Amino acid sequence: MLPLRVLLGSALLTSIVLTAGCGSGNKGIKVTGQVVANGAPYNAKDAQIALIFTPADASSKAPGCSGQADPKTGNFEMVGPERGMGVQPGQYKVAITANSSTNYKDLLDGAFAPNNTPLTCEIAAQPAEQKILIDIAKKTITKQ
Repeated sequence: MLPLRVLLGSALLTSIVLTAGCGSGNKGIKVTGQVVANGAPYNAKDAQIALIFTPADASSKAPGCSGQADPKTGNFEMVGPERGMGVQPGQYKVAITANSSTNYKDLLDGAFAPNNTPLTCEIAAQPAEQKILIDIAKKTITKQ
C-alpha cells in the first residue's frame, strides 16, 4: 500500500493540473476519445479516471491539460475549463490514473502515473477536433 503522503501528493498534483485545465487563452484542439483494455471499454467500476496531458519536452512552454473519463465507458472529452479551450498542438506524455473511491488505490498500480507513463501522443494543429483511442493493455494511443 502506498504511504499516505504519496497518495496526498498525487491528489494535490491532480487537483493543481485539473484547476489549471487546458489551453493558454489560444483556441486549442478538442480531443475526444476512449480508454480501453484490449479494445473493450475500460470499466473502472467505482474509480475516477483522470487523464493528464503534459508536454513531452520539459522545456516546452505549452500548458498541460487534464480531464476525466467516464468510469463505465472510458469515454472522455478534453475541452478545457471554458468551451473552446482545448489541448494546444504538440507532443504530449499522457498519464492516466483510476483511483478507487473506496480505498483511493490506483487500479492501474501507477503504470500510467505522470512520472511513469509510457504513453505519448502528438496533437496536430489541424483538424480542430481529434479522436484518440488509449489502450491501456497494449500501452498504445491511436488516432481514430
